[in-house]
Amino acid sequence: MPIGSRKRTNKTPLLSSRRQAAIQNIAGICEAAFLAAAADGELSDAEYDVLVHTIIEFCDGDVTEQQIEEILEKCDNALAEDGFENRMNQISSQLSTNDARAAALMVTAAVVLCDGEYDPDSEGSFYDDLAELLEVPEEVSAEIWNATLESFGLE
Repeated sequence: MPIGSRKRTNKTPLLSSRRQAAIQNIAGICEAAFLAAAADGELSDAEYDVLVHTIIEFCDGDVTEQQIEEILEKCDNALAEDGFENRMNQISSQLSTNDARAAALMVTAAVVLCDGEYDPDSEGSFYDDLAELLEVPEEVSAEIWNATLESFGLE
């Protein structure tokens, strides 16, 4: 049978469900970190750089900066359309594993602390609210926060 005459008869997605979940987790992690940056009203250059490079590192280089920029653009549009509270409520459904939820907190903590302008009222509350929303145990969220403080030399 010639290659051009082959037709795909199966209507299920070509990407495995595992890969689809991984893509969804990356989008959820990006959105959590994006909302953390937006919690104080702006996305600084430092926050943007940390967000992008931490995601790339987390994904072992399997995503590009351009792909993350596209995700962040969607996050920005969704925030403008749906509002902060609605986007917060969507994050939990995007993160399907405990590891993805912990990763979202780790990236969020890095974004919150990276610019040296930490606001406990907006950014600190966001981190705590996100940890609670994601049902991450308090001791785990505190461990992530403390490790991030240490990595930025802010102990």
